[in-house]
Amino acid sequence: LVVGFGDQAMRDTFSLTDVHLIDPSCDPSKVDNLAIRIRHGGALLPCQVKQTANALQVTLEQPIPGISEGQFGAMYYQKADSTVCVGAGVMLLSKPS
Repeated sequence: LVVGFGDQAMRDTFSLTDVHLIDPSCDPSKVDNLAIRIRHGGALLPCQVKQTANALQVTLEQPIPGISEGQFGAMYYQKADSTVCVGAGVMLLSKPS
């Protein structure tokens, strides 16, 4: 549930916890052209990730509405003519400061 109107519902940062990587040797923070999908069939959203102590901090290129805790985020990158899944995790929202 996202409570808010207009700009209040927009977000461009969140964390991924309980991350499962398809290739455990892959470091998502070093993947070029990384994107994340947060809704089944949703658009791939360009992003950058940074490893923190126990999560991946995700920053989207553009804020979007309706990001909620508990959703899964799946990370992908484009390779030649295919889209490759890097892995996924559970979304956790940062508390407002």
